[in-house]
Amino acid sequence: MTKKIPREHQQEAYAVIIKDIALGERPYAHMSTGSGKALVCSMLAEKCRKQGGRALVLVPSSELVSQNAKEFHDYTDDVRSYGICSAKLSKNQVTRQIVFATYTSFLKRRATSGSFNILIIDEAHYVSPNPDTSYQKIIRSLIRINPNMKICGMTATPYREKQGYIHLDCVEGKATFTRCCYETNIPDLIKKGYLSHIESISGDIEADLTGVKLKSNGDYNDEEMGQRFENIVVDATKDMRIKFDHYNINTAIVYASNLSNARKIVEEWNDDSTIRLAYGDMPNSERNALTKWLKHGEGRRIVVNVGIFVTGFDYTQLDCVVLFLATKSLVKYVQICGRVIRANDDKELGYVLCFGGNIDRHGPIDATIAPKNKKRIGDTPRKSCIAIVEETTEFEGLTYLKGYECGYANLLSAKKCKVCRAEFVTDSETGKYVMRTRGEILKAKIDAETYTYQVDRVTFEKAYSKKDQTEMIKINFIDESGLILHNHYMCLSHTGYARHKSVGHLVKMMKQPEDFQLIASAPGGVNVENVLLLFNNAYDKYFKRFKTITLAPNGKFKELKNWEFVQ
Repeated sequence: MTKKIPREHQQEAYAVIIKDIALGERPYAHMSTGSGKALVCSMLAEKCRKQGGRALVLVPSSELVSQNAKEFHDYTDDVRSYGICSAKLSKNQVTRQIVFATYTSFLKRRATSGSFNILIIDEAHYVSPNPDTSYQKIIRSLIRINPNMKICGMTATPYREKQGYIHLDCVEGKATFTRCCYETNIPDLIKKGYLSHIESISGDIEADLTGVKLKSNGDYNDEEMGQRFENIVVDATKDMRIKFDHYNINTAIVYASNLSNARKIVEEWNDDSTIRLAYGDMPNSERNALTKWLKHGEGRRIVVNVGIFVTGFDYTQLDCVVLFLATKSLVKYVQICGRVIRANDDKELGYVLCFGGNIDRHGPIDATIAPKNKKRIGDTPRKSCIAIVEETTEFEGLTYLKGYECGYANLLSAKKCKVCRAEFVTDSETGKYVMRTRGEILKAKIDAETYTYQVDRVTFEKAYSKKDQTEMIKINFIDESGLILHNHYMCLSHTGYARHKSVGHLVKMMKQPEDFQLIASAPGGVNVENVLLLFNNAYDKYFKRFKTITLAPNGKFKELKNWEFVQ
């Protein structure tokens, strides 16, 4: 009996791949990060083992070798049947029935490892059509040994910048895979609890990438990009601290644009007990210790890294990823955000904090748009923003005035206007788009989460501010079952707006507002002691009885927006 039970989508992917292989295809499954690709690889390898064949699982890193091998160990009937080939792990077990290998280590042993019946490629988007690449050399060698060898793959990002989808031929060469046979749906997996909800907590701080040169692969020049992020590190790190405190984020991986930026982030954070630096050339022992600290340490744990933890890092309890970099590579963006999409019972949702405009560039993680491999002629088609500008804005040397139609020409793929941040919404009947401004988006969100509750009774008690221990009155709104619906605080001992607001609420609660002078004329005036005494001893005489309260979201908490009294 196998030890691990596959989920429904894993069983479906496995069945479709088996069917396609039988039809002569070289299929791949598009399975989102965190959906369990490694188990599907194990299911395919186990089937091959039980039929007396040999399977090779190729991956791009030693971390993924370890993860895939562990998944197979937890699934197979015969834990002695598999081996690992990885120079970094100091293992060369290429003669086993099932072999998990990095492609770099296996390349040297491709002609001496024997015949395989199936080649399973995890992170299949690494396979270039270029015949001179390592993967293609391995594939040619294995097919020479066994012309009937089957090939299949798994990936969360089934596209390459110069190729488009990985089953399409392009100028670089003929595609290895023939078709995408199965796709997971991220929203469905989130709804079923297999993946975590994701929320962007990005603000207005963003590196200005105007004029930054592009490399030959189409992405931003590392040196120039690093200089732009150098300009915002101080403000962005402060913003990161505020967001981490507000959203109670304890574990995070920060993706820096270069080592200089990474060190400056650590320096600005200024707390060695909660932040550590990781980089590609660090010794394995230090990297392993850092990973262990992140996964099993106590308190807040932040790892600032350069060029690592993009793939092959699995920690389901990770709260947040922070992007101090910008990329035009959808593959890189999805892989980074995928680190935080894994579900865990102790994690309500995952957060993405981006300072490089990547969410606007590629879309939310559950709605990204794959690059096309078709070459366009002429100007790129665009769509004009028809929203009314809510605040006068300067953008690309032009002024967009408050109260006037925006008119900015956005790309067809844009989900929000780059200038006014209004949202493009497609009308289901006409197919045309309409606009929702930032104010309308916020109002719709608040309205959707605003609820009115029936109040049976209220109680009052003294409370103290967490910040400075200032006295307050805590009002407990209770329903007929005895459940406390909401706690509202009257800050009569505070100064400024907080006291002014509380006094206003007090007057509205009174049956006869002129009775307010009764409290004001008492020794001490309108203070916590006097009002609390009146609440607890003469409430029915001086104050109205609550009928309903209306609560609306305010960040992580609910705020009292309105109330209704019994007539």
